[in-house]
Amino acid sequence: MTPPSWSAGRIACLLALLALPPLAAGAEAPSVRLTTVEEAPVAEEVRLNGTVTALRSARISAAVAGLVEEVTVDAGDRVAEGDRLVGLDAEPARAEAEAARAAAREGEAALAEARRRFEEVDSLGAGENIPATEVHARKSQVAVAEAELARLRAERERAEVALRRHRIEAPFDGVIHTRDVD
Repeated sequence: MTPPSWSAGRIACLLALLALPPLAAGAEAPSVRLTTVEEAPVAEEVRLNGTVTALRSARISAAVAGLVEEVTVDAGDRVAEGDRLVGLDAEPARAEAEAARAAAREGEAALAEARRRFEEVDSLGAGENIPATEVHARKSQVAVAEAELARLRAERERAEVALRRHRIEAPFDGVIHTRDVD
């Protein structure tokens, strides 16, 4: 029978075990505890010197003339897109918009009346009971009323846009850097 062959690794392991100090009488072996591994973020703070530059910036002003009625923000305030920043006195613009709405309603009524009058003469028949020129005149009145209504609706829209512009809003989320109005 051949003696077992001893490799260098086995010999080194045996020497390491022999080099360990023996447990003293009455000494306890170190305890082993098991725990579950938990995943948690590691927060590392790094202090740096530098300059902060905004990704977007805007200098905001009113698109219409008016007296400042209220300022709802101050330097350093956070705002969301659409938040009201400044309000102008909108009473004159509100009255103008209401007048334009009333004029548009009046134009709608005038158009309805012109159409009714045209249908009345058209149903009687041109050339038989009513002169053809009267039918053409009433048809022209409908066209004029339609054009007038289109003009009044455009004026109403212009007045409503002017009224909306009396409210200055944040164009995007951000922080107010400076406030130049009181």
